[in-house]
Amino acid sequence: RFDAHAGERYFFDYSSLSGDNFTLRLFDPSGALVSGPNWFSNDIDVFTADQTGSYVLALEGRIYNGSPSHYQFNRQRVLDASTALTLGNRVDASIEHAGQRQAFTFSLSADTQVVFDSLTNHGSIRWTLAGPNGTLGSARSFNYSDSAELGGATAIALVAGSYTLTVDADGDITGAFAFRLLDLADAAGNSASAGPFA
Repeated sequence: RFDAHAGERYFFDYSSLSGDNFTLRLFDPSGALVSGPNWFSNDIDVFTADQTGSYVLALEGRIYNGSPSHYQFNRQRVLDASTALTLGNRVDASIEHAGQRQAFTFSLSADTQVVFDSLTNHGSIRWTLAGPNGTLGSARSFNYSDSAELGGATAIALVAGSYTLTVDADGDITGAFAFRLLDLADAAGNSASAGPFA
């Protein structure tokens, strides 16, 4: 049992298990089922408390298992972060704990074409861009966001307005990431150039 306030987000992170697997169910203060049944050996992904009060996490052994199971898990409060983004600037940040989202906000005064330039080779860290016209690019992995790994056009046409680029990770993955969101209008006008790149 644990207390939570409406709007708080939590992640249940599996750590270890010896013995038979068992299931989990999560109930809200009114007794309604929030999640489950889930195997204990699987994480319970982020959920948002929809009301303030005491939540119950029920651990349920299987009826035919008469031996003890030893287990460990972590109930992690998820604290998201938000930062202003400037087109063209490199962003270095990290998913600091399981379930965390990093949001990067910016506004455009005119229609703009942008390109997401991934600087991190990671298949379990993903980005989503949302704005006035809805979601543009949803849960796209960093290692399949540009270059030969992304087929078709890489430019994203954005109308004027406010945008949020959200970076999330699969399951309990954490770690650093880097990217740039480039404005095509700022690209160099040279017809030919040479130099190092990465």
